[in-house]
Amino acid sequence: ARRQVWFIDADGGEPYPAPAVEGNVQSAAWSPDGSAIAIVATNDVHKRDVARRGWRRIVKMRYRADGAGFLDDLPQLWLVDLVAGAARAITDGAAWIGSPAWSRDGATVAYVGEHRPEADTLWRTELWTVAAKGSAAPRKILTLGGAVEAPAWHPDGSRIYFVGFVDPRGYAVAPLRLFVTPSDTGDARCITAGSQWVCGNHVLNDLDATGAASAPVVLDDGA
Repeated sequence: ARRQVWFIDADGGEPYPAPAVEGNVQSAAWSPDGSAIAIVATNDVHKRDVARRGWRRIVKMRYRADGAGFLDDLPQLWLVDLVAGAARAITDGAAWIGSPAWSRDGATVAYVGEHRPEADTLWRTELWTVAAKGSAAPRKILTLGGAVEAPAWHPDGSRIYFVGFVDPRGYAVAPLRLFVTPSDTGDARCITAGSQWVCGNHVLNDLDATGAASAPVVLDDGA
């Protein structure tokens, strides 16, 4: 059975499902007004192909990331309209995507992605946005040679904060810093470059790996 999003009233009662998406749900983010959900889900088409033929070809090292599995399939972003009872796929499963974040007005979803065929880490390097309504294609805001993770919107929608690092090699585990960019251009600026602290504590060992970076918390006054 595939893992999907279900609801249950806070006062109890029978659980009921959200409109189904293809694949196993990894994470979900409510829109501010509760009328929609951004869902990250991973299909298992290639995984089933591997099981059927009995072998897989490994061409990258990132499958060795503990807990992530062989990564035969990549996640997709879905937007689920709870009012209309419909779900639509935003991405096509050809990129490593994650961390959907709604703007305060519920009009736009930001997410991170990695489309480079040669990429061989679990970091993403791209920041994207997509309109929650309509059929407009996603828009790439920026690419960093390093990492772009965990976006969070300024309350007025003018800026997006995110956690990441810049490294010319594009794969090293450098100290994670806090960045900000206008939400309509790719002019990223590190706002903690001189700080001794880093954004998060990430560990990879023989037993497990920490998750993605935690998103910044932006207060109502923009702080």
